[in-house]
Amino acid sequence: MTWAGRGDRNHHFLVSSVLAVTELEDSKSTMSWSLNSLLPDLNRRLSQVTELPPLPEVAHGLLKLKQDPGADARKLAALIELDPSMASQIMKYAGSAFFGYRGKIESIQDAVGRVLGFEKAMHIALGLAAGKALSHSREGPLGLRAFWTHAFKSAHLMQALARSTSTQPRPSLGLLYLAGLVHDIGFLLLGYLLEPEFNILNRAVEENPDAPITQIEVETLGLTHAELGVGLLRQWKMPQEVLAVVLNHHNVYYQGEWANYVRLAILADTLLKKEHGGDGELDALPANILIALGLTDDDANEALASLNEQQEGIDGLVAQIVQSER
Repeated sequence: MTWAGRGDRNHHFLVSSVLAVTELEDSKSTMSWSLNSLLPDLNRRLSQVTELPPLPEVAHGLLKLKQDPGADARKLAALIELDPSMASQIMKYAGSAFFGYRGKIESIQDAVGRVLGFEKAMHIALGLAAGKALSHSREGPLGLRAFWTHAFKSAHLMQALARSTSTQPRPSLGLLYLAGLVHDIGFLLLGYLLEPEFNILNRAVEENPDAPITQIEVETLGLTHAELGVGLLRQWKMPQEVLAVVLNHHNVYYQGEWANYVRLAILADTLLKKEHGGDGELDALPANILIALGLTDDDANEALASLNEQQEGIDGLVAQIVQSER
């Protein structure tokens, strides 16, 4: 499906997000990354984008299987086996230190059934399929290496925090993991569609590590990675919970239906900023979110400690992904 050719609402949403910026009062910022002169050219180039990258075929199958009440680890493994590259990665992940399995893994069935389990294998596979469709620069604060490092850490933290929350109904751990993996996918889409603009943003973020990333994006591009990402994932028909996280993970005031998913993403980003970097914008854990989730500072710090114990395993996973993109 094309954006412009069929008047797709995602195309309208994306382009109008940029056009609206040109109607705002000129920024008075004098920061080195203020590049509003890019906006007219960006408007033009986005208006010429007639098609988003398609969701890989294996991901279509994964989403269909996810809705199948009869789905199980055997069916999932059989589907993953249809994509040799993904099958190889899943086997490597299952055997990595991150998952701590000491037995011998001889097949995808072993990897899914014995090590990862249906839910985790499903959402890792979906996240990988989405990311592989949008390969671009590996280095820099927004490159592939940084993206996947932050993605796996966010996914781990969101699940760890959710296990301690007292809120009901408790968010799905599987969907939280998927949301953590893809919540910053807008960066990948920008690099895929508009590499020069991505390189400028990547450099601006690197040169201004203490500036809020959404402010840098609006100053340089006129839209954010959240807006880009949700336009893509909506077309890919990702679950509504995931869309809410992608669009709102910098919005501490979000009160929609999937607020607890968004709150967990914001907490994860904030915790990661303290020790691991990433695109979190808050310096302290927001009290209103901790209260809404029934969490304490100690709960958050315990979740972060559990992540720190997995650092080596996560680094190994990311190295495998980045290597596979060469």
